[in-house]
Amino acid sequence: SCLDLCSPSRIMAEQQVDDIVIPILREIGCSFAGETKTLAGFKSEELVQAAALMVMKIKPEQPVPHRLPKSKAARFRICTTVSNAIQELGYQGDLGYEKFLYPTDADTRKVLIWLMNKLPKADEEAAETDAANDSSVSILAALKSWYQKKYNPYESPHPASKARSLSTITMMTPERASEADCSKYEKTYIRKYQLPASTQPLQHPTLAPSVMELNTTEICLAQERQAAFDQGERSSAEKLEFINAMMSQAFSTERRMAEQRGKKLQDVMEDIAKAYGNSGGGGGRDADG
Repeated sequence: SCLDLCSPSRIMAEQQVDDIVIPILREIGCSFAGETKTLAGFKSEELVQAAALMVMKIKPEQPVPHRLPKSKAARFRICTTVSNAIQELGYQGDLGYEKFLYPTDADTRKVLIWLMNKLPKADEEAAETDAANDSSVSILAALKSWYQKKYNPYESPHPASKARSLSTITMMTPERASEADCSKYEKTYIRKYQLPASTQPLQHPTLAPSVMELNTTEICLAQERQAAFDQGERSSAEKLEFINAMMSQAFSTERRMAEQRGKKLQDVMEDIAKAYGNSGGGGGRDADG
């Protein structure tokens, strides 16, 4: 009856419901809830937005349109979609599209109160937040422990039974920067006998350490040459090259002198042989005569 609807107790109950529901509408992001103080007189646009946002809060993986356009056909489709989404959540009352197109205060409060009770509880959200915070704390603690741990490059992360000892071989590579700088004999050796770097080690795990050792040695020699050049001195590599060049020059000089001595000795022997042959030949003719 009209008296029941206008009774102070009923009005007070409705106001209490409004005071509970409206702050929730503000929290979920309803654009109209900023200055709203009562659910009475809710328009279709406001009810659709409030109901759709609550549905997406309850079931985030289910997108629901929450704005009504001006087109009547589109408004009908959206109201039907919101109605079906609420019924899929378990709403048992009479809820058709007309409840959203032409809302009444009673239907508005009934639907919104039911959706409010289906919203995730604050305790559950707090528990999820605490769990996430605990997980973050444990991750940060693990990262801090790892950062503070002293790094030892010689400490194997694997058990001793699985650790592999490091071994290298002396890699044979051309000494010249390019083949054009090599001698004829060096070119022949490189083309016919020089093994590729990948096939020189007998065991494949030895290849990478051997190449690293070779590169490190060449870098050290290059740095030494640069430091010696800056100081106006010869590096050990340049000294070795200088000694090899001097020895090669000495051997070449000795070889030429030996060849010259041998040639002179051969000339003397030829002269002796010629003289001996001439003297021998003359004696024979005298004997015949």
